[in-house]
Amino acid sequence: MNKWLPIHVLIGGALYWLSPVSLREAASGFLLPIAGIFAGIAFAWASSAQSVLQTQEIEALSEFLDDGYEGVVYTFQLTILVLLCVIIVWGLASLGVFDQRWPTPERPTTYTLVGVCMYALASMGVRACWQAVFGAQLLLISRYTIRRRTQPEKALRPGETTLKLDATDGKSKGRKETRSD
Repeated sequence: MNKWLPIHVLIGGALYWLSPVSLREAASGFLLPIAGIFAGIAFAWASSAQSVLQTQEIEALSEFLDDGYEGVVYTFQLTILVLLCVIIVWGLASLGVFDQRWPTPERPTTYTLVGVCMYALASMGVRACWQAVFGAQLLLISRYTIRRRTQPEKALRPGETTLKLDATDGKSKGRKETRSD
């Protein structure tokens, strides 16, 4: 997420500037409920990814990744952490902490800085949610592709037909195979 941080800050600044309501009103009326929905989506996809991560195909694939298997696992863990931070910070805002305790609207510079950071965090939450969904889908597609290339007979669904190539006599001959279970 580091390379995206400036973009999130820009989005946070724009959203803060566009928002005509206090942080408390924004949290209570819109952002906290949306953050809960994003967390639900991310948790659902992360748990789906958890089962895919335990397959042999993904373990083999992770050997070719820069961060290895741990990098894939920690990416999903970071996604959940970001979403939990979004919920906690916007939950504090819905309680009025930033409007009544610190930094309060009477300190406009600090209040604006906190507001920009909070909207930037909301932007990170949207990206984290999408990252969980997109990452889980990529893992599913990767597993399917690897299985199909290494074990075509297992990758076929019942009734699905594939083209098998025989390389006998130095010539390739195609034949159709249908899996029946």
